[in-house]
Amino acid sequence: MLGPGVGPKLVARSLPLLSRKFILKFLDTTWLGPRTRRAAMDAQEFFQNIVQRSYYEYCQNPNDIRLLWNAIVSMNTVPDHIALDRLGYVLEVNREEFDAEVQEVRKELDLTELQYCANTLKHVRRIPRGQFTATASSTSVDPIDQDTWVLDGHDLVQVAHDSFNKLKTIFQSSGLRRRANP
Repeated sequence: MLGPGVGPKLVARSLPLLSRKFILKFLDTTWLGPRTRRAAMDAQEFFQNIVQRSYYEYCQNPNDIRLLWNAIVSMNTVPDHIALDRLGYVLEVNREEFDAEVQEVRKELDLTELQYCANTLKHVRRIPRGQFTATASSTSVDPIDQDTWVLDGHDLVQVAHDSFNKLKTIFQSSGLRRRANP
């Protein structure tokens, strides 16, 4: 609690409108079931507010590697959001169970190429375990030369377009399926 007589609504009133809405949503502890609570931003909202906007910004400025980079990295987190949605946003989840659900989503949506590119962009190099040579590196991407926007044979622009279309389909078709017993 915030102190005697000081509740979340009182604190939120002193903040700008956008912050107020977020804090009130975040502090809402309405329990929906065992170990669960309403998500402040569910998978659908994440897709619409983060991924879709990032992708469309890139499409409007296709010469901007930063926007392409952001779109790819944000798309890569969608399987995590879908997995949490499927698990009912449980507060306590086993790491292996969560990872298995994320991998199942990636497999269902055929997003392994997206994952490869996003991880290479985020971590700079793809170095297979037990080896000392890189197979791909984001340092080979020249911001000005679009011909270099390829990682280990994966065209970043094509990966972004293909992945966005796959993700868009699942959200348009209400293809999110929640587990029966989270």
